[in-house]
Amino acid sequence: MDNRLVLEGEAIEIHRSVIRCKSVYMVYQTSYASYALLTYFSSVLTGSTPWGFYIPFVDYRSSTHSLWLAATFELIVGSGSVLLDLLVDVYPLIFGILLRTHIRLLMQRVARLRESTSKTEAEIYVELVNCVKDHKNILQYSDILRPVISGTIFAQFLAIGLCLGLSMANLLFFSNIWTGLATFVFIFVLMIQTFPFCFICELVQDDCIALTNAIFHSNWIGASKRYKTTLIYFLQQTQRMITFIAGGIFPICMKTNIEMAKWAFTVVTVVKQMNFIEKLK
Repeated sequence: MDNRLVLEGEAIEIHRSVIRCKSVYMVYQTSYASYALLTYFSSVLTGSTPWGFYIPFVDYRSSTHSLWLAATFELIVGSGSVLLDLLVDVYPLIFGILLRTHIRLLMQRVARLRESTSKTEAEIYVELVNCVKDHKNILQYSDILRPVISGTIFAQFLAIGLCLGLSMANLLFFSNIWTGLATFVFIFVLMIQTFPFCFICELVQDDCIALTNAIFHSNWIGASKRYKTTLIYFLQQTQRMITFIAGGIFPICMKTNIEMAKWAFTVVTVVKQMNFIEKLK
């Protein structure tokens, strides 16, 4: 989709998008690494291992050396799991950023149609056809990744309420200052799993509407009949909204994400009302 972007401004926009994606990855990498390290140090300081793995021939309760050895082993293994979780969580957001970039660039190309007086009608028509082809590529790009993203976000939607609720209960009733800091970072990690991509999905829908408006308001008055016919076809195709459905059930948007996150307060209430806190203590 980058082949037709020949103007300097378009190349700059692509580079900005790449920088934005790298910045998003670094934010996620920093957050996930902070969670792993804080969990590691807070557990060791409280005399336990980070995630309670079973390690044969090593009893972390026997000595301080065994505790550090077991905790370090868990950190190495756990860091692999954290990295896999990071990759699963960050790729939908990067996909959404790239998708928005190409929709906006296509919008700019549509707005420039028939604005140059040095081009013939045949050359302008070729530009319009290229815009139609690029829009088709954008739709195919979305269709290819839609099944993968649908399953990932569906699983996260189902887990976010329960995980947030348990983490909040742990933070409110069981944590000290060190484990509380690690739990707070974990809650932040849970929030950035779905909220940014849901926000991007709503922006993509707004961009689709803006693209349709850009086609309608382009300089098509006085064009040839073939140009107008192709433009009408293009206009009809852009009315197909790019939407994502989690598991074929939940629309991926901010409203759904907030509704799922509300379950966290339900979990905290159930834990408190059922007197689980006193029993666990």
